[in-house]
Amino acid sequence: MYEYIPPRHLHKVGTKINNITILDFFIESGQLKIHYRCDCGNISKCKFHVPSKSCKECYYKRAGEGGRTHGLTRSPEYICWDSMKQRCFNPRSKPFKNYGGRGITVCERWTGRDGFINFLNDMGKRPSLEYSIERINNNGNYEPSNCKWATQKEQLSNKRQGDGIYRIHNKICTICKISFKGYYKNLYCSRSCQCKAYQKRKRQAKLKTSSFSRTSSAEI
Repeated sequence: MYEYIPPRHLHKVGTKINNITILDFFIESGQLKIHYRCDCGNISKCKFHVPSKSCKECYYKRAGEGGRTHGLTRSPEYICWDSMKQRCFNPRSKPFKNYGGRGITVCERWTGRDGFINFLNDMGKRPSLEYSIERINNNGNYEPSNCKWATQKEQLSNKRQGDGIYRIHNKICTICKISFKGYYKNLYCSRSCQCKAYQKRKRQAKLKTSSFSRTSSAEI
């Protein structure tokens, strides 16, 4: 509880903190507070130990106008852009060893504060959920001249095979029965068929659970 203004604070009158300038000190309800002037010209008050970066008017204006950068954080393009950076820069990411671990990086234009905006301007919108970003030269970096939107089928034919890790075979999709080129573990020609298979397994598991519960209740 403050009963008087400590002398050590008085020398701060006239100093500037962020966008506010301290004008005076006063005590209100036992708390030390300050009068300050914002760079925009507004005069207000706040607690001494939590000085604001600006006045409330500037804060709400900044939150309403400048608070949002692009509003596309949950868009498919942003997800692809963020995943691309994780593969190249995050050692904890599972695919890092095949990207950043091999020296694959992202160009300066697509990183930094305006990286996503530049990425979106260069690549355009994602045609559909079947598409993802692909490097034309598999040993090159992520940059405008070496990237395009491609389907999973198109990307399968562009995997590196020199070390024997990726062995591509002619296969038949278990859902749509269309022939495609895929790894030995691939069972589906596209993400759409993979989602359909997942939903099918989910329905079968649900039916199995419900039938088991009915059988158990009948035995009781």
